[in-house]
Amino acid sequence: MLLKKIMELDFMSIDLQLYLDTHPNDIRVLKKYNEVVEESNMLKKEYEKEFGPLVSFRNTQDAAEKWSDEPWPSQRRMNLRIFKEMR
Repeated sequence: MLLKKIMELDFMSIDLQLYLDTHPNDIRVLKKYNEVVEESNMLKKEYEKEFGPLVSFRNTQDAAEKWSDEPWPSQRRMNLRIFKEMR
């Protein structure tokens, strides 16, 4: 549910940003855009604290190390012993 809410907010922020490209003086929409972005960022921090990084390029060093140390989804299906021996 948390990831779904993040995706909804990010979609909304893109939509509002596109509107603001053609209506830059609409203060009401600018305020809404800032609220949506702030809420999305807050939920992303909450998600990453619970489940790990969403993307590798937007995280701290600790999160980047966690990103590279955990198996990727495709690796979870294969025999990890074989994968480790290939390293």
